[in-house]
Amino acid sequence: MKRRRFLKQGALATGALVVGVPVVWVASGPGSSDATSAWAQSVLDDFEARGLERLQASGVWSPAQVFVHLAQSIEYSLSGYPELRSEIFRSTVGSVAFAAFSARGQLIHGRSDPIPGAPALPEAIPLEDALQRLRDAIDAFGRHTGSLHPHFAYGVLSPRDYEIAHALHLRDHLVELESV
Repeated sequence: MKRRRFLKQGALATGALVVGVPVVWVASGPGSSDATSAWAQSVLDDFEARGLERLQASGVWSPAQVFVHLAQSIEYSLSGYPELRSEIFRSTVGSVAFAAFSARGQLIHGRSDPIPGAPALPEAIPLEDALQRLRDAIDAFGRHTGSLHPHFAYGVLSPRDYEIAHALHLRDHLVELESV
Protein backbone atom coordinates (compact mmCIF):
# COMPACT_ATOMS: atom_id res chain seq x y z
CA MET A 1 0.00 0.00 0.00
CA LYS A 2 2.78 2.46 0.89
CA ARG A 3 4.63 1.58 -2.31
CA ARG A 4 1.53 2.26 -4.42
CA ARG A 5 0.97 5.64 -2.72
CA PHE A 6 4.64 6.56 -3.18
CA LEU A 7 4.56 5.65 -6.88
CA LYS A 8 1.30 7.56 -7.39
CA GLN A 9 2.73 10.67 -5.68
CA GLY A 10 5.91 10.37 -7.74
CA ALA A 11 3.92 10.16 -10.97
CA LEU A 12 1.86 13.19 -9.98
CA ALA A 13 4.98 15.13 -9.06
CA THR A 14 6.65 14.22 -12.34
CA GLY A 15 3.54 15.32 -14.21
CA ALA A 16 3.53 18.59 -12.32
CA LEU A 17 7.12 19.22 -13.37
CA VAL A 18 6.27 18.55 -17.00
CA VAL A 19 3.47 21.13 -17.00
CA GLY A 20 5.71 23.63 -15.23
CA VAL A 21 4.61 23.90 -11.59
CA PRO A 22 7.16 26.37 -10.21
CA VAL A 23 9.17 26.01 -7.05
CA VAL A 24 8.02 29.49 -6.14
CA TRP A 25 9.89 30.17 -2.93
CA VAL A 26 13.23 29.12 -4.46
CA ALA A 27 13.14 30.38 -8.01
CA SER A 28 14.24 33.77 -9.19
CA GLY A 29 15.14 32.49 -12.61
CA PRO A 30 16.63 29.33 -14.05
CA GLY A 31 20.29 28.90 -13.24
CA SER A 32 20.43 31.73 -10.72
CA SER A 33 22.67 30.52 -7.89
CA ASP A 34 21.77 33.64 -5.94
CA ALA A 35 18.16 32.45 -5.53
CA THR A 36 18.83 29.84 -2.89
CA SER A 37 22.14 31.21 -1.64
CA ALA A 38 20.63 34.60 -0.92
CA TRP A 39 17.58 33.01 0.72
CA ALA A 40 19.72 30.76 2.91
CA GLN A 41 22.06 33.56 3.94
CA SER A 42 19.10 35.82 4.81
CA VAL A 43 17.62 33.12 7.06
CA LEU A 44 20.97 32.71 8.78
CA ASP A 45 21.26 36.51 9.11
CA ASP A 46 17.85 36.49 10.80
CA PHE A 47 18.97 33.86 13.32
CA GLU A 48 22.05 35.96 14.09
CA ALA A 49 20.03 39.17 14.41
CA ARG A 50 17.75 37.53 16.98
CA GLY A 51 20.78 36.30 18.93
CA LEU A 52 22.47 32.95 18.45
CA GLU A 53 22.55 32.41 22.21
CA ARG A 54 18.73 32.23 22.13
CA LEU A 55 18.63 29.60 19.37
CA GLN A 56 17.13 26.21 20.24
CA ALA A 57 16.37 23.10 18.20
CA SER A 58 13.22 21.03 18.51
CA GLY A 59 14.89 17.87 17.16
CA VAL A 60 17.58 15.56 18.51
CA TRP A 61 20.49 17.65 17.22
CA SER A 62 21.70 20.91 18.70
CA PRO A 63 21.53 24.02 16.50
CA ALA A 64 25.30 23.70 15.90
CA GLN A 65 24.90 20.08 14.80
CA VAL A 66 22.09 21.08 12.43
CA PHE A 67 24.37 23.71 10.86
CA VAL A 68 27.24 21.20 10.52
CA HIS A 69 24.94 18.59 8.96
CA LEU A 70 23.68 21.14 6.42
CA ALA A 71 27.23 22.24 5.66
CA GLN A 72 28.30 18.61 5.13
CA SER A 73 25.54 18.08 2.60
CA ILE A 74 26.59 21.10 0.54
CA GLU A 75 30.30 20.29 0.85
CA TYR A 76 29.74 16.72 -0.36
CA SER A 77 28.01 17.95 -3.51
CA LEU A 78 31.36 19.58 -4.33
CA SER A 79 33.77 16.91 -3.06
CA GLY A 80 31.77 13.68 -3.33
CA TYR A 81 29.55 11.89 -0.82
CA PRO A 82 31.31 9.25 1.29
CA GLU A 83 28.71 6.59 0.42
CA LEU A 84 26.20 6.39 -2.40
CA ARG A 85 23.01 4.37 -2.58
CA SER A 86 22.96 1.83 -5.39
CA GLU A 87 22.78 3.09 -8.98
CA ILE A 88 19.39 1.40 -9.31
CA PHE A 89 18.07 3.25 -6.24
CA ARG A 90 19.44 6.60 -7.41
CA SER A 91 18.04 6.24 -10.93
CA THR A 92 14.59 5.11 -9.79
CA VAL A 93 13.39 5.80 -6.26
CA GLY A 94 15.89 8.60 -5.67
CA SER A 95 15.14 10.50 -8.86
CA VAL A 96 11.36 10.12 -8.39
CA ALA A 97 11.68 11.33 -4.79
CA PHE A 98 13.64 14.39 -5.89
CA ALA A 99 11.05 15.16 -8.59
CA ALA A 100 8.27 14.93 -5.98
CA PHE A 101 10.10 17.11 -3.45
CA SER A 102 11.01 19.65 -6.10
CA ALA A 103 7.45 19.83 -7.43
CA ARG A 104 6.02 20.30 -3.95
CA GLY A 105 8.72 22.72 -2.89
CA GLN A 106 9.16 20.70 0.29
CA LEU A 107 11.52 17.96 1.38
CA ILE A 108 10.37 15.40 3.89
CA HIS A 109 13.08 13.23 5.38
CA GLY A 110 14.37 11.91 8.68
CA ARG A 111 15.80 15.02 10.27
CA SER A 112 18.02 13.00 12.59
CA ASP A 113 19.43 10.79 9.82
CA PRO A 114 23.11 11.48 9.22
CA ILE A 115 24.52 11.56 5.72
CA PRO A 116 25.63 7.99 4.96
CA GLY A 117 29.33 7.58 5.68
CA ALA A 118 29.77 11.11 7.04
CA PRO A 119 31.74 11.60 10.24
CA ALA A 120 29.61 11.83 13.36
CA LEU A 121 28.37 15.30 14.12
CA PRO A 122 30.49 16.94 16.81
CA GLU A 123 29.01 16.87 20.30
CA ALA A 124 30.47 20.22 21.20
CA ILE A 125 31.22 22.88 18.62
CA PRO A 126 30.76 26.60 19.11
CA LEU A 127 27.56 27.68 17.40
CA GLU A 128 29.35 30.55 15.68
CA ASP A 129 31.86 28.12 14.14
CA ALA A 130 29.11 25.80 12.90
CA LEU A 131 27.20 28.72 11.41
CA GLN A 132 30.34 29.99 9.69
CA ARG A 133 31.00 26.54 8.23
CA LEU A 134 27.48 26.53 6.77
CA ARG A 135 27.90 30.06 5.40
CA ASP A 136 31.23 29.05 3.83
CA ALA A 137 29.67 25.96 2.24
CA ILE A 138 26.82 28.03 0.77
CA ASP A 139 29.30 30.54 -0.61
CA ALA A 140 31.56 27.81 -2.04
CA PHE A 141 28.59 26.20 -3.78
CA GLY A 142 27.53 29.55 -5.22
CA ARG A 143 31.03 30.19 -6.60
CA HIS A 144 31.58 26.64 -7.89
CA THR A 145 31.86 26.35 -11.68
CA GLY A 146 33.08 22.78 -12.08
CA SER A 147 31.16 19.54 -12.16
CA LEU A 148 29.15 18.38 -9.18
CA HIS A 149 29.23 14.92 -7.64
CA PRO A 150 26.17 12.67 -7.65
CA HIS A 151 23.85 13.06 -4.68
CA PHE A 152 23.95 9.97 -2.48
CA ALA A 153 20.21 9.33 -2.98
CA TYR A 154 19.07 11.46 -5.94
CA GLY A 155 21.96 10.67 -8.30
CA VAL A 156 23.28 13.08 -10.90
CA LEU A 157 21.72 16.53 -10.55
CA SER A 158 22.16 19.64 -12.65
CA PRO A 159 23.54 22.68 -10.85
CA ARG A 160 20.02 24.15 -10.71
CA ASP A 161 18.57 20.90 -9.35
CA TYR A 162 21.33 20.73 -6.74
CA GLU A 163 20.55 24.31 -5.83
CA ILE A 164 16.92 23.32 -5.27
CA ALA A 165 17.90 20.16 -3.36
CA HIS A 166 20.14 22.15 -1.00
CA ALA A 167 17.48 24.81 -0.46
CA LEU A 168 14.83 22.20 0.32
CA HIS A 169 17.22 20.46 2.71
CA LEU A 170 18.06 23.73 4.44
CA ARG A 171 14.42 24.67 4.70
CA ASP A 172 13.45 21.30 6.16
CA HIS A 173 16.06 21.51 8.90
CA LEU A 174 15.87 25.22 9.65
CA VAL A 175 12.20 24.94 10.63
CA GLU A 176 13.47 22.99 13.64
CA LEU A 177 15.33 26.05 14.90
CA GLU A 178 13.75 28.88 16.82
CA SER A 179 14.81 31.76 19.01
CA VAL A 180 13.42 31.75 22.51
